[in-house]
Amino acid sequence: MPLWLNKWVWAALAALVACALAFGTGYRTGFEKADAARRAEVAELSAQAETWKTEQAKAWAEAERKAREELEAATNRVNALAGKLDRAKRESTAKIKDITRRIPRATAGLTCNFGPDFVRLYNEAIGAAGRAGGGAMPEAGAAAAVAGAPDAAPAVGPGLRPVRAVTPADILAHIRDFGARSQDMEAQLDALIDLVTDNGGR
Repeated sequence: MPLWLNKWVWAALAALVACALAFGTGYRTGFEKADAARRAEVAELSAQAETWKTEQAKAWAEAERKAREELEAATNRVNALAGKLDRAKRESTAKIKDITRRIPRATAGLTCNFGPDFVRLYNEAIGAAGRAGGGAMPEAGAAAAVAGAPDAAPAVGPGLRPVRAVTPADILAHIRDFGARSQDMEAQLDALIDLVTDNGGR
């Protein structure tokens, strides 16, 4: 092979090797850059995911705390109202016992004539004693026709005995139970209104 051709071959080979080296270096550099960019993107996404999970955990914890506080507050309100109703029931029971104890004395010697003692106790039984705006039976003067009065037919109802004429004691016993039932219902309604009003204001 001529000397000049041999030199040309070696020069070509050197050029090819240089190109291969340059390509390899460029490819490796580009790959490393792309890989670094990919890893940075993955790291950023991972950080965002961790931040999201942390925020979600905080949000759930806050929601759970608020729900727990609201449940505790609602439970306290219900317990307070239950206690209020229980006290009202005990007071009503005590009042019934007191009225029952006083009925014989209030009706002693009476037939169908209602005296002041009867009227006062009657008003207490229906919760009208001392109430502003009327509703109580007058202690003096002509009373309205009431079951058992001379000008009214004997009435039959809860607590009354239908086999004989209704006595003042019968009427007192009846209105005692009626008044207690009405006042219990009123106490329950008041408690319900308090609960609804309190919840609506929150």
